[in-house]
Amino acid sequence: MAPFRALGRVVVDIRGWGRSTIVLYGSFGVSLVAFPLTALVNTDLTRAVAGSFMQLFEIVALVLGVRVSRHPRLDQRTRRGWRIVAMSFALLAISGVLFIVGGPNLAVPSAADAFRLAFVPVLLTGLLSLPLRLTSTNDRYRLILDIGTVVAGSFMVLWYTSLGPALSAHGALVAPLAVAVAYPIGDLVLVFGATTVLLRGTATSVRRPSCILATAAGLLVVGDLGVTHVWKRSQEQTWPFLFWMSAVFLMAAAAHEQHRQAHRHRLDRNGETTDHTPRPVTTLPYLAIALGYSLLLVRAVRENLYPWGGLVAGAFVITGLVVTRQILVLRKNHELVATDSLTGLANRVRLRENLQRAMARAQRSGRHVAVLLVDMDGFKQINDTLGHDAGDSMLVAFGHLLTHSVPTTDCTIGRLGGDEFAIVLNDIDGYDAAVAVARHIVAGMTRPMTVLDRQMVAHASIGIALSHADSDQPSELLRRADMAMYLAKRHNTGSWRLYADAQPEPAGGTPCRLEEDLRLALRDGQLGLRYQPIVTLGSGQLVGLEALVRWEHPEHGQIPPQTFVTVAEQTGLITQLGNWVLQRSCRQVRAWQRDLPAGQRLQLNVNISPHQLTERGSLVEDVLTTLRHTDFDPRDLTLEITEGA
Repeated sequence: MAPFRALGRVVVDIRGWGRSTIVLYGSFGVSLVAFPLTALVNTDLTRAVAGSFMQLFEIVALVLGVRVSRHPRLDQRTRRGWRIVAMSFALLAISGVLFIVGGPNLAVPSAADAFRLAFVPVLLTGLLSLPLRLTSTNDRYRLILDIGTVVAGSFMVLWYTSLGPALSAHGALVAPLAVAVAYPIGDLVLVFGATTVLLRGTATSVRRPSCILATAAGLLVVGDLGVTHVWKRSQEQTWPFLFWMSAVFLMAAAAHEQHRQAHRHRLDRNGETTDHTPRPVTTLPYLAIALGYSLLLVRAVRENLYPWGGLVAGAFVITGLVVTRQILVLRKNHELVATDSLTGLANRVRLRENLQRAMARAQRSGRHVAVLLVDMDGFKQINDTLGHDAGDSMLVAFGHLLTHSVPTTDCTIGRLGGDEFAIVLNDIDGYDAAVAVARHIVAGMTRPMTVLDRQMVAHASIGIALSHADSDQPSELLRRADMAMYLAKRHNTGSWRLYADAQPEPAGGTPCRLEEDLRLALRDGQLGLRYQPIVTLGSGQLVGLEALVRWEHPEHGQIPPQTFVTVAEQTGLITQLGNWVLQRSCRQVRAWQRDLPAGQRLQLNVNISPHQLTERGSLVEDVLTTLRHTDFDPRDLTLEITEGA
């Protein structure tokens, strides 16, 4: 379940352990060893040792809670929630001191009981004050019903173990009865708070600490079930102390984990986090139903099989069948939400979620995640000539091709939209594994596919990107794969390219940074033109000029044209750049033409990128508009296009 997975990630991720982490977890390890050893000697000694460690963890939790509530890198709501949680830790620490001072002969009720009971609503307020996951109206109604189910199941257990016996035992003793009833009610409040956090889910920034706090609240309730609080305090029961001690330790661990996350996330770029989107723990209501009915069934068997045994067993079976049907319906609904309706593959939402989780695991393990972006070539022509039914059939067949071409199960195959697919390969060593998958796909495309009784061969271009540093984000990895895919599409249909091949020379930094800088250069006039003369060999007379664009970067100096032109082509800036070159050169050469002797002409040559021919379909319009605005004679303009166009 999510709480234990959250705690497990804290323990396993030893790379971020500091001295305080080692001391905290080391102290808990010592307490776990001391607890059974002292139980072999004396029960009173065991309770004394457990009580001492509990008091230690309560004080540590208070100190850590105050520290994290003042952390400058946490948002205001998170700090406010942790201030309230720290107040609950203070109440718990005070009650612990009073219980130790009072000893086994402590009066009922006492000040210790008051502080211990006050701890519950304050902790609940703190838990609900932390940033929770946003919910829609329908989700809110379902959440209320699920929480009610868990609380009702917990009430059945508390009634059987604590609340019912308390009401029967104390009769008219008002004060002891009030305290004896207050503790189970407090436990029910803790169950409500923990269930709300786990079922609703939290913001990513507080996911692990909140799950650990919810687990602590659950352990407190389990410990309370071991004894009938006030009136059995002197009995020889020790194992509840193990749960109480563990619960208090987890409170300190939650505060420490929140501080550690806030300190570590300062290294993330743009405030992004590598943790995946938190999911609520949706199995709790069903566990509560099973627990409540199991308790009824056990009690009915112990009392008398007739009449209650058969009735309870029948109710148990009916409820189990209804719950099973509900689970199947929910799973079906989830599949509809997270699956592409046409191909049956993962849709964009599930693909990004799985990519986030895969990258988080890869960063912890030191391995890699690869994204293969697959874009079909010529799909628009299929739609235009054969119709959309043929296009849909082609997409379905291509989805099957991808599914059978990927020789691994540790991956996610999805459709991003249109004719664009993506494959996420988890936990790989490097580019070799991704290249092997790309080769399988390319080999599979050589076999004809049946599309509406026609035999057709699919063609696609594949871009491959590999995760590297801890700062990688899913959106960045998809962007790199997209750049590599466009490189493959430009060079050869039905091929694959690595992102490493798509990267420009290192003079200007990363492609994403170059794109941002190029946009600024176009806006701020950092680009310039150089004119290469064209002369006749016989006379040496100047007859024309070729306009060449140059970029003097304020930080990196002269950026080679092949570098920033490639980035412009991959990011869609090439049309804007091409129009700028055309307008500026036409205006400048027209000014020089006015100073020439009558009858002498000056030719202008301008390079045109192949992408300008297809990207927007407005090349003719752009050229004619420029000629009009600059009063340039069309007979003096030559547009140079590469042979590959």
